Amino acid sequence: MTTVQGYYDGAHYVTLEKVDVKPNQKVCITVLDDFISQDDREKKVEALRGCLHEYANPALWEKEGDAWGMAVEEQYGIR
Repeated sequence: MTTVQGYYDGAHYVTLEKVDVKPNQKVCITVLDDFISQDDREKKVEALRGCLHEYANPALWEKEGDAWGMAVEEQYGIR
């Protein structure tokens, strides 16, 4: 059994740490009387900034601006 911290954003339960949960795996959700602060939410987002930087390919950055148009042209032959 693993315990992770998180919060309910009004629509979804959001974990504050990475957790590997498989489809149809049972979970126990405990609702506490405490509330998470906006600062704690922002820390989570801040912690993720740049996490995929190692996969960035600067040679492809120029093509990003036109990627959607190129995909439409490739799939439908129109632009």
